[in-house]
Amino acid sequence: MTSSYTIDRPQLQQFHGQQIVFEGLVVNTKCPSPTQRFICLRRINVTKHGDSTSCHHLWLDVSHLTGIKFRIAEWIKGNAYIKHYVRRNGSESYGLCDASELMPA
Repeated sequence: MTSSYTIDRPQLQQFHGQQIVFEGLVVNTKCPSPTQRFICLRRINVTKHGDSTSCHHLWLDVSHLTGIKFRIAEWIKGNAYIKHYVRRNGSESYGLCDASELMPA
């Protein structure tokens, strides 16, 4: 059965499964459970070996990072992998996972 949704952020497909460098502005944080923590980044720039693209926003899973605080309106950069995922409603997108080396930009 095919999805009636289009895939969000198709510009990230070229980097699927690859480690990239990203930079973005923290605009929101959410903790949907005691073990989950996400930050929303806007004006994202994604780069790999000179190829780059941008996205309006992405949610980044930072659940595995402890002792790091993220402030709203702070620019951060780091490394992450591009992953494909399917939302509960069946729509598909690309996002960031396994972030490391996060620091102020």
